[in-house]
Order: sequence, then C-alpha cells, then structure tokens
Amino acid sequence: METNGIVSLLAISIIGILYLAIKPKKDIRMLAIEDKIKLLPHWFKFIGIGVAVLSLIVSFSLDIWDVNFERYFTVLILILGLLLVALSSEKFEDEMYKQIRTNSIFYAFFAGILAHFVLVFLNFWVGGSIEEHSSLHMTLWMLGIYLGTFNSSKNRLKILNSIED
Repeated sequence: METNGIVSLLAISIIGILYLAIKPKKDIRMLAIEDKIKLLPHWFKFIGIGVAVLSLIVSFSLDIWDVNFERYFTVLILILGLLLVALSSEKFEDEMYKQIRTNSIFYAFFAGILAHFVLVFLNFWVGGSIEEHSSLHMTLWMLGIYLGTFNSSKNRLKILNSIED
C-alpha cells in the first residue's frame, strides 16, 4: 500500500475515533441548543500539546540532520495535535467559555480565509505559483488564530474577574 493510502486510512480512522468520542449519547432531538456541541475531556489538551510539540521537534530535527522526508506528515501531525487542543474542554466549562469559543471560531474562520487569500495573492504578485499554498497552510492558520483568540479572550476574562474581586 502506498503512503497516500496509509495516510488516508489513518486520517479516516482518527476522524472516526474523534466522532465516537464526542458524539451525543442521547437522542439528538432531546438535546438543548447549548448541549449540541460536545467537546473532548480536558486531559485531551495535554495529549494534543504533546503531539504538537513532538511534531515540531521532529520537523526541526529533520532540518538539522538534512533528512529527505515529506514535510506533509509532520504538518498533519501538528494539525492533529492542535485540533486535539482546540476540541478539548476547559477544566470548568461554562456559558461564558462557550460564548468565547463561538466568537473565536467565527473570527478564526474569516481571518484564516482572508490571510490565505492575502498570502496567495502576494505569492502570485511576486511571481510564485498559486499551488504553493495548500489547504494545510489554511488549516494551520485557522487553528492558530482560533487558539490564539480563545486563549487571549480567556485570559482577559480572568483578568477582569480578578479586578472585580
């Protein structure tokens, strides 16, 4: 089996496992609107951070040792780690965190698409090829923007709460 087939099979199995982990246990018609989004348990955040850091270490090690290896595998593993971090719940998830999460997803979606278009345009403008920017870059942009806006909003909320006390 060639590597593309193995990567596709691995990606489909990871998506299936994530679906089984976050799918609602009750009848979907019986859930309230705020209960429709199921997140992974809090400890998945640590697994995701470990996977992302491991991916970055492997990527930098390949640069140092000048190994001929496809970069897409390390980028896919990095995306998987960041996705685990993004889909994991907070230790104490409440309505305010759900609102912050929703706003961050909204912002990351449009900012990621806009950043991708700007990068493609700038690359094309300086004489590069449009095909150099793949969907992996866009996914990394969106996950990075989401995690950045969510964590900065969460930290601002903690600061405001500490000022009020």
